[in-house]
Amino acid sequence: MPSIFIKNTGQRIETTMVRSILVTLQSHGIPIETVCGGKAMCGKCVVRVLEGQQFLSPVNSREAKRLEAIGADENMRLACQTYIGRDVAIEIINFGS
Repeated sequence: MPSIFIKNTGQRIETTMVRSILVTLQSHGIPIETVCGGKAMCGKCVVRVLEGQQFLSPVNSREAKRLEAIGADENMRLACQTYIGRDVAIEIINFGS
């Protein structure tokens, strides 16, 4: 089962390939800001990928538009649109909001 290491908390949590990073974090009680309910409209759930970028789902068109709008760099993804296939490490940008 793939896992996500969260730099902000030092936790490693398991997930499945069918749960977004956002849903996984929320289900484990890890605070991450979101306003749009996971529709890639607000950009608040942005995370920085520290390790395992190659194990993430491809960026879809909605995510690409929002990432561009918020000025994200190539290591940033929206947690609501991103799924993992193997272990990754992330940093939550809007942690605890």
